[in-house]
Amino acid sequence: MIQETTVFTKGPWQAGIQYDDEFGCPVMDESGREVAEAKGENEDECAANALLIAAAPEMYEALRQAFSLVRLMDHPELARFMSETLDKAAGLVGR
Repeated sequence: MIQETTVFTKGPWQAGIQYDDEFGCPVMDESGREVAEAKGENEDECAANALLIAAAPEMYEALRQAFSLVRLMDHPELARFMSETLDKAAGLVGR
């Protein structure tokens, strides 16, 4: 079941530029509110993780749009995988 609306914080998100080896790298919404904090073994890994997390809202939307096309094609396994991934990201499973 693909949700048209989500409950997660609306994007875009951005990765913070400050690194703190105790707290990690922040990920913030448009208003500057922290929505996540990335960790890593070092500053580069922490920044890469923060950038990946910050891209999540756009990746979710891209996957949702691609799913709309894939389910019209004859790729049921891919469509099922995409649907399950979208449901997981939307918080519909694993709670």
